[in-house]
Amino acid sequence: NSDVVPLCAETDPDAFFPKDYFDDENGKSAASSYENERGIKAVCNECPMKLDCLTYALETGQHGIWGGTTENERVAIRRGRGIKLQRVLGLTPTRRV
Repeated sequence: NSDVVPLCAETDPDAFFPKDYFDDENGKSAASSYENERGIKAVCNECPMKLDCLTYALETGQHGIWGGTTENERVAIRRGRGIKLQRVLGLTPTRRV
């Protein structure tokens, strides 16, 4: 829907591609990187475009945080290992009765 504005449009784009995400030489701690990642993923988790964003990133091999996932998490999703897509999307599988 062209009327839907992704939440990242209202967020500093650099936050989705933090320097410490790619560069260990800048002196930031792992905790700093982890806290930033959690904060950005929280933005993604509230966004109505999350699934579209994740799909785009999976199809095009994007870097940074897209659709609430890191590049490593998307690699695991594509390979079918470790991370289940339902968990990333915040969905719980439906049980059959």
